[in-house]
Amino acid sequence: MKQNKREFAALVRATLTFLQPDWNETTSVPSLPLPIKPEPKKKEPPPPWKLSPPPTSEAPISRFSKFFQPQHETTSIYLFALDLSVKQKDFLENVAQAISEHIGPTKLVAAPLQHLLEDPKIRLLIAPFSLLNKKFPEVQSHQYLLMGAQFLLPMEPIDSYLTDLDLKRELWNQLKLFPAMLQSS
Repeated sequence: MKQNKREFAALVRATLTFLQPDWNETTSVPSLPLPIKPEPKKKEPPPPWKLSPPPTSEAPISRFSKFFQPQHETTSIYLFALDLSVKQKDFLENVAQAISEHIGPTKLVAAPLQHLLEDPKIRLLIAPFSLLNKKFPEVQSHQYLLMGAQFLLPMEPIDSYLTDLDLKRELWNQLKLFPAMLQSS
């Protein structure tokens, strides 16, 4: 049972009159003007969606457009991470995060090497030197090897990076060269 304010005020006055019938007109409850709130305005529905055709190739090209093209979209970098200790995995996760922030999207993978070498999405595979050396005897640590459209970068054993800062620096310097290597290929 919902009542508006005027009905409620009238009900209160009637109740007071009933409870105290000996009141005269001068002692009755004064009627106060009730503030009237305006009804809220109904919001108009949003206009219907308008579809526009995709931009055509004849659109003018800005001289600055080369600076605003996403460069990390086509780069796929994978770090080989199989049978690792907690410290080694943490190290590779930190390396992957740094590569993702500065070079391109990076992912840790634990798949057989042969599957990774055949994957066309992978542009750079970073794997242990000992593993890559079995398949490619000409490979050298921290030196890029181009296999078709895929680059391989052999790493020293991960425990070496945990203790030797120079090795970390050397790995990072090689990783920073990857965008230039990618453009030259």
